[in-house]
Parts: sequence; structure tokens; C-alpha cells
Amino acid sequence: MKEVLQESNKNISSYDKLIVTLYKCLKNSYGFDDFFLEFQQVFNCQCGGIFAISVEPLSFLFSWSFGYPVGFEQWFVENDMIKTDEGLKRYMSGEKNKFQSYVAGSGEETFLPLVSAQTGAWAKQMGIVDSAGVLIGDNENFKLVFLINRHKSVGPFSHEDVDKLDTIAAHLEQVFQLYLTLYQSKQNAFAQHSALDLTNRPMAVINLMVEVEYVNQSAKQFLAQKGISGIAQGCRLNLYNKEQQKNINDLLLTVGSFARQNNPQSQSVLLRINAHKILFKVSPSMSENGKLINLIIEFFELSDNLILPLDLIIATLECTTGEAIIAKLLSEGLTVKEIASTQEISETDLKTSIKNILIKNNLNNQVDMISILVRLAF
Repeated sequence: MKEVLQESNKNISSYDKLIVTLYKCLKNSYGFDDFFLEFQQVFNCQCGGIFAISVEPLSFLFSWSFGYPVGFEQWFVENDMIKTDEGLKRYMSGEKNKFQSYVAGSGEETFLPLVSAQTGAWAKQMGIVDSAGVLIGDNENFKLVFLINRHKSVGPFSHEDVDKLDTIAAHLEQVFQLYLTLYQSKQNAFAQHSALDLTNRPMAVINLMVEVEYVNQSAKQFLAQKGISGIAQGCRLNLYNKEQQKNINDLLLTVGSFARQNNPQSQSVLLRINAHKILFKVSPSMSENGKLINLIIEFFELSDNLILPLDLIIATLECTTGEAIIAKLLSEGLTVKEIASTQEISETDLKTSIKNILIKNNLNNQVDMISILVRLAF
């Protein structure tokens, strides 16, 4: 009885270690080699792996494998073996997260009588007597199959083996789906960051935890020149002025909230930092299926150095010459009071002109109008 308990505890310990190793693979950058090594020892497998297969047309996409001879995957692809591999086809059409074995329950000692002559010839050469597998992912574009083979020195899979395999199927599905999601996210992020580096506009990426995910080179130079700290890559966005920080947080929250409600739109806020008038324009970055990925901040300084021809402003805002002059002065950082003084008009009339521009262009406020003009100048 004691020996039975010790063996049971040993099996539980091996199983727990296997699951822990599986989830650890999400953190490393070199795939699933550690998990496959543990798996081979726990389930006495000769070779196997995860195979991604497109259904229409039927083709091999990619895999993580172990135990196969060098060059096997290349041979598999070049000979279009996906169209004749009985095991992969069987497991692709099987019940999700439910392992199958050729031999278990068949009354046979090897799967050779149960497979085609072509598969049998390959299995004999490799010394394989049984195969087991499971469908762990059924995505829109492809299916994920986990397939393993047993050598004749160990023998075929038993019912008990298949039951044990079933206990890890859900973990396999979860980890590999997470891995693919993370990988795609990293690829998208890399493409996005590379694109930002190609522009001369100061821009930063803010993730959904309000952390600065990336700052392009133009933004690093811009922020350094203006003496603006608190927007550093890998840290939470943190402006030292509490009121300004609240304005930025509110802006990020608003843009993110609209995007999640399938109403993605850009919004802006104008802040005076270290004697500089800085426009923060926040835009949502959306995935192909309409999910919010992150937020993009563009930084602009308002000054009289902006080159904005009046005819360009008139064409863009569909406004009069007088309204275009007002819009230009606002984009240069002047206040309503300062513009009223220099143009010798009342603040009331000035505000009416600004309101007319906003109504014509369906804008919420003058900061949104300024952001349009500032972008024209860059």
C-alpha cells in the first residue's frame, strides 16, 4: 500500500511539474523545448509536436516539434504529406480536448494493421507502434493538433495513458492560444513601433494599463527639448503637475472608452508645460476585428513658427477669411483674450466666430480644431 501511495505521489509530482513547465514557456523566448522534454519523460513518447493546419486549402502552416529526425519537417512539407497523413486528419476531426489513440481499446498491439501501407512503412522505419493526438485549437484560419508517437520499446498507449493525457488537454489549448495571441501582439507592436520610427512626428504608444509602451526618436528629442519628464518608455505615464496628469488621464480614459464602444475617435488637450504650449492628441489604435490595442499620443508645440497659409485653413475648415485668421492665431497658442485685443474685436464676437467654425466642422471644442490645423503644419 505504501509503495502504491509513493508511486501515486510521484506521478502527481511529475504531472504538476509538467504543467508548471508548460506555463513557464509563455515567458521565455525560445519556444516549448523545456515542456517537450518533460512531456517525453512523463508519457514515454518518442516524437511529436503541435501542428497548425489550414483547412481550405489543406496545408501545413507551422509547428513546434520534438524527437523527429533532422530535416523531417522539410521533408514533410516538400512531399505535401499533410494530404496523406492519417493521424493528423483523424485528430483534426476529433472532439476538442479529447485525446485519441489508435491502439487503446482496439485489441491490437501495434497500429500498423490500422493504418495505410504508406504510413505503416514510415512507422516501421521509425520503430513507432502507436500514435495519439488531440484537437486543441479550432481557429477561423487553421486548426491546432497535438500529436505524439510511441516507440516499440515502450509499447502502445493504454486507456490509462489516454485518460492522463486528457487531464492536460485543456492546459495545452489555453497555453498555445495565449502564446499565439502574445506572438501576434508582439508582431503587431513591432510593426507599429517600426512605423512610428519612420515618421518625424513626436509620438508615443500608451498601453491599456496607462504605461508608456514605446516612444519614437522624434518624441524623445521633442520631450527632452521641452524639459518634459514622466513620459519614459517602460514606466507609467506620470506628469508631475497633478492637474495636468488628471487632464491626460481623463483624455486617455475617454478615448479608450469610446473605442471600446465601437466609436473610435481622436481627442486632444492643450497643456502649458515649462512655458511651452503643448497639444496632446490621443488616437485609438484598433485591430482588424475592431478591438482596442493601445493609444497613440502625438505631441505638438503651438507657436507662431507654424506655417499655415490662410487659403489652406479656409479650404480645410470651410470657413471665411476672418474665421481662418482667428483659427490660425489659436493654433499659434494665443488665448481668446489676446486675439480679441490684437484683432480689435470683442471677446463675445470672437467666441461666436469660433463656435461657427466648430459647428461647420462638427467639432467638440477649439482644441480639436487646433489639432487639425497643427497637423497640417507638420
